[in-house]
Amino acid sequence: MKRRQFLAGLCGSCSIGGLWYVRRSPKRTIDIRFWLSARAARYEDITPRIASYLEAAFGPVYADVDVSYGGVVQTRTEHGFGVMRTGEWPARVAVGTANSAGIDPVDDVNLLVTDGPMTQTPSGAGILHLASVGGARYIGEAPPREEVDDVVSYTTPARVVQVLIHEVGHALGLAHDHGAITNGEGTTVASPMVSTYAWASDPRSRREFDADHSACGGLYPADRGGRRKLSYTFSSCATAKLREYRGGLHP
Repeated sequence: MKRRQFLAGLCGSCSIGGLWYVRRSPKRTIDIRFWLSARAARYEDITPRIASYLEAAFGPVYADVDVSYGGVVQTRTEHGFGVMRTGEWPARVAVGTANSAGIDPVDDVNLLVTDGPMTQTPSGAGILHLASVGGARYIGEAPPREEVDDVVSYTTPARVVQVLIHEVGHALGLAHDHGAITNGEGTTVASPMVSTYAWASDPRSRREFDADHSACGGLYPADRGGRRKLSYTFSSCATAKLREYRGGLHP
């Protein structure tokens, strides 16, 4: 079973407000709220960094993107995937949805950022309305969003920022095959939903991304050599899927 399927089942067992789905028109505005673990909150500039990168990533897709900071939460683990795998973060959001005890969730995306390691995958997770990611120290090291291009060189801070965007994309219904891989002039560029899976060699990562074409039909190039670069902009396939999103967490 792929970890996304496992997490979907886990989330369903938590019954997060029922995850209501009724007949709705696609949303033109979305709310993203993020919380920091106690260790993640120690890093200077991390709050504006998270907000600016998410606003820039989703701003071209929706008429309005409201990114807000929910505060600091105590966690049993700093592992960005572990807080989802164990059910800790889904349960915290479920309790908040029921009675606003400590956590005040929003309808669309509730994100927890921890200071967990980013040396092994999975380092984060995203299921409908919920996301988590580690690597807070690297997000704090990333330059302000307005100082970088949409496509950047492959560095650890850039990779972690892209994983942040990637997991929020999952929380809004995107899959890995909504991403894009392009190459030319000795450079290969991976969009957020493919991310570093474009170059994955270990079996676990290959199981997560084993497609040879995108969900919209474009073939992924077999040759992914040369300089590695990461894009902070969603592919046209991902953008179309995001615009179908109807939300939300509350009825």
